[in-house]
Amino acid sequence: MRTAAGLLLAVVSAMMLNWGFFVQHGASNKLPALSLRHPWTALRLLFTNGRWLLGYVVGLAGWGLTSRRCSSPRYRSYRRLLPVG
Repeated sequence: MRTAAGLLLAVVSAMMLNWGFFVQHGASNKLPALSLRHPWTALRLLFTNGRWLLGYVVGLAGWGLTSRRCSSPRYRSYRRLLPVG
């Protein structure tokens, strides 16, 4: 049962991370060109775009799920499966 729970958590967190990155990438392609010369403007454009922000939050939740489960000694099988995701 622990192996199945670890596998499920690894798959869910990997899907959240990948979906978040996919959404962020698609949303940033529709924004005006971002410039490193104006970092505050670029951040404002990104964080005011709802779709990009959704991808960011989902990706952070995926990382949070990963780090939360890795810190728990109950999920040793999850730590073994983590590099797969």
